[in-house]
Amino acid sequence: MAYRLRTTHRFEKDVKRCIKRGLDIGKLRTAMEILKDEGK
Repeated sequence: MAYRLRTTHRFEKDVKRCIKRGLDIGKLRTAMEILKDEGK
């Protein structure tokens, strides 16, 4: 069963800031996919 992740506005701003700083957000996206798929 796939879950739907609800993010806050603050989280979205933090992700944008990380992208602007040139940080690799691949690990974050992977973690979000795991949470969405497994729900743990």
